[in-house]
Amino acid sequence: MESLVARRFSLTDHAFALDGYTDAWSRAYLNLRCQYSPNATLYPRQAYRAELFQGIGRGWEPSLSYDHMSFTSTKVDMYGVGFGKYVGNWYLRWAHALDPVHDTRSLPPCRRALLPLGKRGRLRRAERRLRPPGSELLPHSVLINVTSSWTAGAQMQKFFTRGWGIWLTGSVSDEHTSNPFVERDASLTLLFRW
Repeated sequence: MESLVARRFSLTDHAFALDGYTDAWSRAYLNLRCQYSPNATLYPRQAYRAELFQGIGRGWEPSLSYDHMSFTSTKVDMYGVGFGKYVGNWYLRWAHALDPVHDTRSLPPCRRALLPLGKRGRLRRAERRLRPPGSELLPHSVLINVTSSWTAGAQMQKFFTRGWGIWLTGSVSDEHTSNPFVERDASLTLLFRW
């Protein structure tokens, strides 16, 4: 569950989102997202996203995505393709989104800046792979230790000039098992808009 705030010059908007992952089939999983903005000043009134990831070969992960956004004056449908690669603890990802019907230049600049059109690159490092919550069979015992975990995160976007800015994200994951641990993740992305 997410609570989002966007500020563009004198405008401010809020949105709420549910975002989840589920298994699809062997080495495949699906990301589903639903977002709603009560005022729809900067964010779309409703936004839906689905992305299917498929693991292939040794650490490759292509994906296909679909986004639908309903603004007060227009609707936008976007299709995307992405490629990821796991190299040890590193994850490299490239994605491209395309809106084949609408010309986003007709949208106000404050809304156009929120649309994920174009190309994106990402580089992440994981110190330890997380297991989903479940059961753990303890060695030399018939007892089962039920595991649980929680995750919290935040993100901020700030433009220092009209074209250049940064996107800062951070998260904390706490897993409770017979060997508990906490994972922290942070990333800094350089943004350029035109």
